Amino acid sequence: MSEIPAPSPQVPAQVAASSSRFFGKREVSKHGKRDVLVYSIPETRMVYSFSHLRTNKSHDVYRCIRCQAQGSYVKIRVVGDEFLEDPCSIGHICLTRNIARETDTRKFYEDMQNVRKDENYVSMRTKQVWYKGLRERNECDLPGGDQVLRKELLAEYYQRGFKKRKRQIARNLAKHKDKRANMGFVPSRKNSI
Repeated sequence: MSEIPAPSPQVPAQVAASSSRFFGKREVSKHGKRDVLVYSIPETRMVYSFSHLRTNKSHDVYRCIRCQAQGSYVKIRVVGDEFLEDPCSIGHICLTRNIARETDTRKFYEDMQNVRKDENYVSMRTKQVWYKGLRERNECDLPGGDQVLRKELLAEYYQRGFKKRKRQIARNLAKHKDKRANMGFVPSRKNSI
């Protein structure tokens, strides 16, 4: 009898037989269409991020976001949240990213998607949204209560600052304003001539 457990129907046999497995964590993407897989490199505070490229019959294909930004096509096969090979050994041309910076970026994308969807943000100003993000990062639940990561996350949010994110926040807040005027509807700010 074999000591190796039988593979599940989704995971190919060569992955189930290998001793080391590579799992990613699903995070929100910039536009919210498909999730991004973030692979945390063991024993470091660095990560690689992968975006969905296509779906095949037996697996999904993801590509490295940072390599893509530099014009390279570095892809990897994924089943569920599990990479079928080591994400560090696929020939990256990019540098790894600090986990605090990646977490802050993904959290900011999530915040902006919430701003676009939630009608409660209609009356808020850009500075209020920025401070709300600061409070959320200070109060968020981190895995294992990691206070070092919390400090790095706050430092990353402060480093980018309000001025760098003001336009993004304002653009997302503007999604709630109906700028069109027609015979059936005239916004209150345009009803006096």
